Amino acid sequence: MYKLVYFLLFSAIIITPVFSQEITTDKPIVVIDTAKTKKHSPKKAAILSAILPGAGQIYNKKNWYWKTPVIIAGFGILGYLAQQNWANHKHFKNAYIVRTDTLDYTYDIYDETSPFIKTGDIIRSEEALLSIQESYRKDFELTVICLTLWFVLNILDASVEAHLFNFDVSSDLSLQWSPDIRMQAQNPQLGLKLNIRL
Repeated sequence: MYKLVYFLLFSAIIITPVFSQEITTDKPIVVIDTAKTKKHSPKKAAILSAILPGAGQIYNKKNWYWKTPVIIAGFGILGYLAQQNWANHKHFKNAYIVRTDTLDYTYDIYDETSPFIKTGDIIRSEEALLSIQESYRKDFELTVICLTLWFVLNILDASVEAHLFNFDVSSDLSLQWSPDIRMQAQNPQLGLKLNIRL
């Protein structure tokens, strides 16, 4: 008996005609063929920025005219600082090695008796040379860390900008807030009213 009831119920559902909604608007319907539209790829933007910093921003075509020079200038400044810190580290490392060796034909350029000394360049202790060398090494390592972070931020910026490429920021979108005071049973209640228009 139950099988017959289920069969009739199922048959009634299947046989019942299904009507879709009708569009009643005066506006013309625009059909966009997605096969022909070119998709903006975040992956491509990230790869381009990884290969050549700033190329992903140019691919995105949004604010590239100021982002690309800032990215390139950041790499130039950080690269210059890394090179200078490494050169100074090597210089003071060699000065320490020369001061601690026992060879007669090497001159310590930071010693008082050196013929190559400049006024004000005297470093009296070996510990001071080691301290200066370590300071430049730490500065070099910090600069390399900053350079790596700048590289990652370059890729992230290109990828996020590509994800938001088709995001609608028209004038129809708005968020308005205002204070709200409501009277309920002789007690005022303060609140915040948010109006969102999409």
